[in-house]
Amino acid sequence: VALSEDTVPGTRVADVTVSCSNSSGSPNVTLDSIEPDHPFNPIAINSDPTDVTLRAGAELDAHQVNQYTLILRAACPGEDEVEEWLFVRVTAGQVLRCDTPFASAGRSQGHRAVGAVGASRHQAPTAVLCSRG
Repeated sequence: VALSEDTVPGTRVADVTVSCSNSSGSPNVTLDSIEPDHPFNPIAINSDPTDVTLRAGAELDAHQVNQYTLILRAACPGEDEVEEWLFVRVTAGQVLRCDTPFASAGRSQGHRAVGAVGASRHQAPTAVLCSRG
């Protein structure tokens, strides 16, 4: 599954449907992730279909983590547990990302750099670099 890093929290990432051979049993589905501090909501137990969604406040950054490997486990009463892997690839979005401000070691004689922030007659200009995705 491919997911843009600017995907909003609460977005459904995948649907998981589990059927038990025993028609009277309902599956117990759980989600684990290989990645620490993953941005996905826990799966609701005993729901069919089960949705994998992004949790509130989730922030994806393709430059930090570009793939999550989710391990889904399903167990039905009286049957063996089944394990499946879901790979979620995070792609660069169109989010404007800005670095922290930095001061120039250049002249401080009243010259201002284009786009400079906080420059004054006796202070080196401070700039912020921004880029898309």
